[in-house]
Amino acid sequence: MKKEESKDSKQKESPKTSKPSGGAGVSPSPATPPPTAVSAVVEPAVDDKKKKKKKGGNNAAEATATAGDEAEWETAVDKKKEKQLKRQADKAVEAAASLLLSASAAAMPTSAATRSLLAAAAATAAPSGVLNDSKSLSLDIDKKHYPKIIGKGGETLKLFCEKTGAKIELPKRDSSSSTITISGTEEAVEAARKNLEMLVEKGYCPLTDPGVVGGSISVPEKSKALLLGPQGAHLKALQTAFTVKISVPNSESSSSQVQITGETANVKKCKAEIKALLNDGFTEVTHPGWVKETVAFPQSMFGILIGPKGNTIKSIQGNNKPVKINMPDKGSLEDNVTVIGPAPQVERTVKAIQALQASREAANNEDDLDSTGMSPAPLADSGDAWGGAAPLQDEDW
Repeated sequence: MKKEESKDSKQKESPKTSKPSGGAGVSPSPATPPPTAVSAVVEPAVDDKKKKKKKGGNNAAEATATAGDEAEWETAVDKKKEKQLKRQADKAVEAAASLLLSASAAAMPTSAATRSLLAAAAATAAPSGVLNDSKSLSLDIDKKHYPKIIGKGGETLKLFCEKTGAKIELPKRDSSSSTITISGTEEAVEAARKNLEMLVEKGYCPLTDPGVVGGSISVPEKSKALLLGPQGAHLKALQTAFTVKISVPNSESSSSQVQITGETANVKKCKAEIKALLNDGFTEVTHPGWVKETVAFPQSMFGILIGPKGNTIKSIQGNNKPVKINMPDKGSLEDNVTVIGPAPQVERTVKAIQALQASREAANNEDDLDSTGMSPAPLADSGDAWGGAAPLQDEDW
């Protein structure tokens, strides 16, 4: 027993040493004492601590980066939610404004002024970016103007959309509606509206005819045929000669205003030419080669020149087409008539009128037939210098 205890105590006093790096079975030198069991245990602990510290630092960096990503993500989500909420709120306000307009229109008189006030109130109540930035307008325009608005191959309508930035929608061809819808920004809608209304009213606008001015002249309904000419020949000649565009009201319109568009100087010249056409019945532009001759003829013989029911004057004009004999207005003090037409025919007509006058004067003196073989028509019993003849009708030249 004592030996065993002694052996155990020695083992406790001299614990086992770790093998040196020099090799197995070689005792360490006294200058470098072998590491004790305690140091062997402490060193791994220190290494573990360093590793944990390093690992802990990495984890902290990762945690910080993760936290940053999460914060950024949450911010993005919040912004997205905010936009969604704003859109929902804007739609709600727009719907409420529309409902307000509908309800007000049903309860109140639907005058244009009322609708404008309601639309302005709804636009003011709506948040920025809803009704103020996006606007829709309806215009009731007669379909007879649609060809002018659409243009050849849709060119005019396309030009309107491109220049104003507005969207213009016309009703379908088979629709009974005549409402044109314009949508876009407030500025775009207003620009499209102004140009559309001007195009319909005047036949031109800054978009279709930039730099062009407009003028108008009154043309009586009975003179529109003269302005137009056969198959529009006179109108085309005027437009070509002065580089203008002339718009004549159609037969269904009660307006007598003829619109002329072009450069200022050209519009002025064209108006003067139309006035001359209406006064004289011709111009060099509309009737090239035509002349005007004034023939002295006493008013006391006007009835003879006209003849019963206008037969005499019609016969002279018919024999010298396309001349026209213009009499002074009834009640005028003028003792002459004018003849217009191509020069050769005018010359023959003047001779016929002078021969008629000479024959009447000879008949008054000799009570006989003149050299032409025409029997002069007696004056009316009423003493009317016009012989009581039926008024002449304007002819289409």
